[in-house]
Amino acid sequence: MIHILRFVAIILSTVVVALLIFVIAAYVSGSDIFSPRTWTTNVVFSIIITASLLGAGIGFFDLAFNPVTGTVTIPSSGVLLFGEAEFGVYWDVTATNEVMSVEWGVLAPGDTKTVQFWVKNNGNSNLYCELGSNEWLPLEAEQYFDLTWDFGDLPVGQYRSRWATLELHVHSDIANIDEFNFNIIIYGSIEPFT
Repeated sequence: MIHILRFVAIILSTVVVALLIFVIAAYVSGSDIFSPRTWTTNVVFSIIITASLLGAGIGFFDLAFNPVTGTVTIPSSGVLLFGEAEFGVYWDVTATNEVMSVEWGVLAPGDTKTVQFWVKNNGNSNLYCELGSNEWLPLEAEQYFDLTWDFGDLPVGQYRSRWATLELHVHSDIANIDEFNFNIIIYGSIEPFT
């Protein structure tokens, strides 16, 4: 749905810009070619059709090289959503307070901290999710942490939510790391992960 709305918006924007350019050219140039007297229905329709075709070309290019996905990118200790599925992560079951970042607070070697949130399927297909992480800072920090969750393999039905607990465990042999950052990644798919 987002793809279609973005595509239509590009076409409409191109048509509006083309008409504005034509109107500005008519008043600025003073030329008989752009004179409002020459504005027939055929001329206006020709401008609209030409601009629509141009907008469609731009829209196809945009979809091919800059696809709209269900991806939210949050730096530092944020939450990233990847995949073709439409879904979101929220602190509340009503899906009004989106999870933008997870703060783990102060941790000691051997500690385990948990956070809980709702994963909501915003699409009209079943939602399967998988957990991951990236961009650990410092780089060596990743080997001292285990990130897990209890989401499971079963899908979330259309427009439904599931409560999930995310757990971060610090290895007891952690050394030389005073602070850390990383991205939590949640991959969403309409097909089961293999």
